[in-house]
Amino acid sequence: VRLFHCIFARTVTLLPTADVTVQACGAIMDSMAALRARDDRVLLAAAMKLNQLLEPEGTDDPDATRTLLNLQHVSFCLRALSKLGFVQPSTLHNLMATCRR
Repeated sequence: VRLFHCIFARTVTLLPTADVTVQACGAIMDSMAALRARDDRVLLAAAMKLNQLLEPEGTDDPDATRTLLNLQHVSFCLRALSKLGFVQPSTLHNLMATCRR
């Protein structure tokens, strides 16, 4: 889990915010599944980091358009991880709430 956390943190650091795409998000989620990160805290930290990248810069408007990632794709990835047993249903609910904020 620590190894995954380091890899994920490094990957996100290397991705320029403006270039974070659906494909990049999918690749990160695929890495989570491939490395069998079963620690829900790591998954929650990942979701929170993705959520930070989604925040529109320089605006306090809660309805501002989020252009960096496709939240529907994030949702699909998280649901797939849940079905594979990587995320408990209750944790999935928390992750989705984090991404929707």
